[in-house]
Amino acid sequence: MKLNNLFIISLIALLTFSSCSKKKETKMPYLRPASMEYTAQDSADIWNLCQQFADFFGKNDFESCAMMLNTFRNDSIFPYTDQQRKEYVNKVQLFTNYGCRIDAFVLNSDRNNEVSLKVKLFNIGTLDDDQGITRLFLNPVKVEDTWYLTLRDMNADGVKKIY
Repeated sequence: MKLNNLFIISLIALLTFSSCSKKKETKMPYLRPASMEYTAQDSADIWNLCQQFADFFGKNDFESCAMMLNTFRNDSIFPYTDQQRKEYVNKVQLFTNYGCRIDAFVLNSDRNNEVSLKVKLFNIGTLDDDQGITRLFLNPVKVEDTWYLTLRDMNADGVKKIY
């Protein structure tokens, strides 16, 4: 009986240790480095474009915002058509906003970037305390040494999930 108990305990210990030694490797997500080198001029151009857009948006000047937006397709940039501008303005003017500012940048390449804008939808709190806040995402793209603004769209040419 004691031999039988010793055998069972040994078997349990063996199974426990053998299962621990075969750990599954978990892959940790990692941020890829940017696929292009950004110059000070690139950073300034992106900042100025996004700041101008945020200023217009914060003043509820959605027509000016729409005039700044483009579509990137087949390695070419296309300004919004009259119809696209009208649709954009109709969607965003549903809510009055009480301020907008640049919140964060994630720059990856000339086609896949993310600029987050904080938009204050309700007249409570401030942009700093995140009350009544939503975010709008822009994707600056570079075509022939010029930066253009597009809306961040996961289905757009060149846009990839970075994680």
